[in-house]
Amino acid sequence: MGSPQKLPSVARLTELRSLQADELKAAEDLVARIVSEGRRLEGLAKDPSAAGRARLYARIAAWIEEHPDPNRSDDLCVACGGSLEKALDPVSGMPVKQHLHDARADAELISQTIRRWAENAQGYLANELPDALQRELRTDLPGHPCDLLRTAIVDELFGLDPFRGVLLGLKTETAAAFDATVTGRADLGIAVAIEISPDCKDLSKHSPAWSVPFGSRDGDKLMMRSPGRSCWMCSVARRRRANRPNAAR
Repeated sequence: MGSPQKLPSVARLTELRSLQADELKAAEDLVARIVSEGRRLEGLAKDPSAAGRARLYARIAAWIEEHPDPNRSDDLCVACGGSLEKALDPVSGMPVKQHLHDARADAELISQTIRRWAENAQGYLANELPDALQRELRTDLPGHPCDLLRTAIVDELFGLDPFRGVLLGLKTETAAAFDATVTGRADLGIAVAIEISPDCKDLSKHSPAWSVPFGSRDGDKLMMRSPGRSCWMCSVARRRRANRPNAAR
């Protein structure tokens, strides 16, 4: 029959439990950064004309950064050499020099459309998350770790050949006993909805890490744990760490 640890859901839970606190913190920070960037780009996208101009200046600022010239004057246009001293943007009415100055801080981000950024964000998740979380990008986690255990003990275990005969009759009893045991399981926090742009739907579709393990999906919204709350993996890892005999208090 093999070891129970080889049941898919048990192996999956074991991998997730092996994540260290610093890995979980880095994953949470990555998701928070992506959410922050997405909100900023979505805000720009509400005014297409302004967003287009912002991307233009961001790309010019990026070009200037990539092609440094100690003799270049900020008062001259890098394209035509004309004076920028009194040049005003035709859409915003603000000085062109001010736009270029503002664009330098986040040129790489602002130069992207929200659709292109969403594609890049999927790459960030795939490349920067720990291996155990990268594998979760291709599937969804249940709302609670007990649900993974139930899948293993009730569904996967009784799906093995030795349990398909006479022992299959124990499945219903096992399921009832398990459900009774976890009735008082700890609540792991309330998820809050974060609306995303329709242009980012592929990000939520192909990157369940947005919603799981950090929450659960609901229609066109991404469910994220509210500030101060942890996903269940973080809760399990931190409780396990706190219970170690030599854990720092």
